[in-house]
Amino acid sequence: MTWLQMLMLFLSMAGLAALPSASVALVITRSISQGPRQGIWVALGILCGDLLFAWLAIVGMSSLSHWLGDVFQVVRWLAGGYLLWLGWQLLRSGPGQWQGESQRGGSSFVSGLLLTLADVKAIFFYASLFPVFVDLDRLTLMDMASLVWITICAVGGVKVTYALLAARLAERLSQKSAIPLLTKLSGAMMLGFGGYLLSKH
Repeated sequence: MTWLQMLMLFLSMAGLAALPSASVALVITRSISQGPRQGIWVALGILCGDLLFAWLAIVGMSSLSHWLGDVFQVVRWLAGGYLLWLGWQLLRSGPGQWQGESQRGGSSFVSGLLLTLADVKAIFFYASLFPVFVDLDRLTLMDMASLVWITICAVGGVKVTYALLAARLAERLSQKSAIPLLTKLSGAMMLGFGGYLLSKH
C-alpha cells in the first residue's frame, strides 16, 4: 500500500465510523450516564468487533457468514436483549444513580463488542472496502499490519473522541440538571436499538 492509499482508506473509515449509528449512540450513552471511561470501554469493544471482521475480510472468509448464520442470529439476540436491559435500567434510574458511578469496564466492553458482532454486514463492508485500496490476493505482511493499524486509528479514534466529547457535554450540562433528561433519552434510544436488533431476521 502506498501512503496515499493508506490516507484515503483512513479518511474513508473515519468518515464512516463518525456517521450516526447504534454504536455511536451506545458510546455517547455510556459516556453521558457513566462517565468517559465507560464510553471508552464501549469504543474498545466496538473496535475489537471491527478488527475481527477486518481480519475475516483480509483472509477472504466473507462467505463464512453464510455458514454461521445461526451463530450471528444468536449474537444479534444477545445484543438486542442487552440493549433492552440497558435501556430499561437507564429509564428507571434515579437522578445521579448512573452518573459518576465507579464501575468496571467489562459490561461496557461486552456491549460494544456484541453490538458490532450483531451486524454481520460489517464483514461485507470490509470485504468490499479493502479491495478498493489493496489487492487482497497479494497482501504482504506489511499491508496486513497497515490495514489493522488503520482500522484501530480510524474506528477507535472516532469512537473514543465521541466518548470524550459526550462526557464533556454531560459535565457542562450537569450544572443545569440536564443529565436526568439525557439519561432518559439515552435509555429510550437503547430500547429502540435493542428492539430493532431483535426484530431483524
